[in-house]
Amino acid sequence: MAQAVLYVGNTNGARILGLRDALHESYLNNLTTVTGSVRTADGAALSPAVNLTFTYQAGTDGEYVAAIPATAAILAGTTYLIHVDVNGGADLVGSFDFEAKAETRRE
Repeated sequence: MAQAVLYVGNTNGARILGLRDALHESYLNNLTTVTGSVRTADGAALSPAVNLTFTYQAGTDGEYVAAIPATAAILAGTTYLIHVDVNGGADLVGSFDFEAKAETRRE
């Protein structure tokens, strides 16, 4: 997976592509709860980018998106962790992190 990018001073989207059930390899669509937060490399939550709600994108195979507020104290050149918690009921619980590098947008 390519490293995600967070743009300093912008509302950013955290995107999960192809979320699957590890046991059955089936896509997890429209789960009850997919939440997350942006964290520093040492695991500290980056306020106000906490309690993010990932929303299932209708008609996709396991794609979820959450908005990261532009007010999050993101610093260019810093690598952050996007922490995700998944709860779809009985046997569909998990958590994972993915990296995102902060940049100043130049486009």
